Amino acid sequence: MAYNGGGSDKFLEFIKTEVITAVDNTYRTSDFRILSGHSSAAFFALDTLLYGADLFHSYIAMTPWFYEDGKDQQLINN
Repeated sequence: MAYNGGGSDKFLEFIKTEVITAVDNTYRTSDFRILSGHSSAAFFALDTLLYGADLFHSYIAMTPWFYEDGKDQQLINN
């Protein structure tokens, strides 16, 4: 993921290695994971769908903010 200066890669890694592990160890969970977001978080959800899709089973992107994509519109084209 090349968007947002690479910050989305670090955030996704944090979710994968720390957040999901902590939630699974603290609460009774299922294996079905959903990632949802609004605005710039929706952009992150779409980005994750394209480049990190094996972590979640379903995605909800509410009014994604495509400003992060810049003039290249790479995410829209993909």
